[in-house]
Amino acid sequence: MVIDLDKCVACGACVVACKQQNNVHPSFEEEYDSFRVARWMDLLVIKEGEYPDVYIQVIPRPCMQCEIPLCVKYCPVGATYKRNDGITMQDYNRCIGCRACMTGCPYDVRSFTWFDYSKLNLPSTLKLSQNPDIDPPPKGIVHKCIFCYPRLDKLKYYLEIGKAPKIIMSKVKNWEKEAELKGVNKLDYIWSKAINLLMSKLLERDDDQIEIQEHFWDDFELNDFQFLPACVQTCPARAIIFGDLSDPESLVSKLSKDTRAFRLLEDKGTKPSVIYLTSERRRIVRR
Repeated sequence: MVIDLDKCVACGACVVACKQQNNVHPSFEEEYDSFRVARWMDLLVIKEGEYPDVYIQVIPRPCMQCEIPLCVKYCPVGATYKRNDGITMQDYNRCIGCRACMTGCPYDVRSFTWFDYSKLNLPSTLKLSQNPDIDPPPKGIVHKCIFCYPRLDKLKYYLEIGKAPKIIMSKVKNWEKEAELKGVNKLDYIWSKAINLLMSKLLERDDDQIEIQEHFWDDFELNDFQFLPACVQTCPARAIIFGDLSDPESLVSKLSKDTRAFRLLEDKGTKPSVIYLTSERRRIVRR
């Protein structure tokens, strides 16, 4: 994932979308007071100076999906583990709530469920907005950002049964030939190319001029974006870009080599898979 801080407008839409997609429970006033707020996507605020001479930088902060995740090493029961695609997962059934992984994570992006939120008398409208495909985190376990992996896996499944979006299926045969020539796994290669195609299409979209883009929706439908992480799909500034970093032709791979690119806490040696772009790099890294 690449997050362009020069585009980010600090609206918080990514935070809300993440909570809704993953059924992260709402936070109440007492939780803010006791620093027990559950957030998979957070906004880190850096402030320098005093008004009117002030500099403020807001940094969207999901799980860094580290290549060398310290949380995996700290977990004593194997509840935290890495998938083959690099996403760091959390097994609710194995988690014993010791919070060792929270101690080991240098980015403070893990949350603990202190209460049984299923017993709360929530408004019916809020219940209707919950995602039926995701189990909400139960009481007494640690939970975190998972890059909306059910959405990613859903695209893989649709590719396997031949029901992926039209814009993708029209290119599958060419991608299959490329995968054969390169000697790589066909499904993984096609999935990587499909995600990159959807991301490219999302970045081209202009919400303010959608009606005059005559050929924008050719072989394409609005819900085709449902296979991208919720924060990526929702960001109005198109500041969050998702894709396969191992593919040198992907958008995220190219952007990761930008002169504006940096990672948070690079000195920890965790090799985060979330890369930031900003022209104010020195001021942020210094922190």
